[in-house]
Amino acid sequence: MKSLIVQIIFTLLPILNQSAFALEFNPILDIINTETNEPATLYVKTQQDSLTQLKLITTKRTTTFSFDEVSDGATLLKKSGINIITIKGINLSPNTGGNIKLTYLKNFSITGSSYDTIWLKIQNNQGSWNLVNGHDQVSTIFLTPHPFGISSYEFR
Repeated sequence: MKSLIVQIIFTLLPILNQSAFALEFNPILDIINTETNEPATLYVKTQQDSLTQLKLITTKRTTTFSFDEVSDGATLLKKSGINIITIKGINLSPNTGGNIKLTYLKNFSITGSSYDTIWLKIQNNQGSWNLVNGHDQVSTIFLTPHPFGISSYEFR
C-alpha cells in the first residue's frame, strides 16, 4: 500500500508542476540601505513564465503589486505621505518584459521636491526574469539616504 501511494505521488508530481495554476516567486533585486544595512527584496511572480505581480518584502512589511499596477505606476516606498520610490512599467509585456522607470526622491522641499529616474529593463530570458541597467544585468542596488531623500545609488 505504501509503495502504491509513493507511485501515485511520483506520477502526479510532474502534472502538478506543469499546472496552469502553478505560481512562482523569484527574487529580481536586492535593495540595501547603506546607512542601516536594512535589506529589502523585490520579487517577480510568474504564472507559466508570464509576469503577474511584483512583491516587495522589507523588514517591516510585504507589499504586492499587480501587473496592471506596475504598468500604471506604483509606490514602493512612501513616508509621511511623500513618495520616496515609485516604479512604472513602460510598454511592459507580461511575456517578454519591458522598460521600468524607477523614480526616487532626490531632495524634499515644501516649495518643490526634486526627483530623479533610473531606467531599467525587466526581461524574460528563457523563463528566467532579470533586470538590466544599460547592458549590465543587476541584482543589487545600494541606496544611500539623507534626511530629505536619497543622495546616491549604486548597482552591483
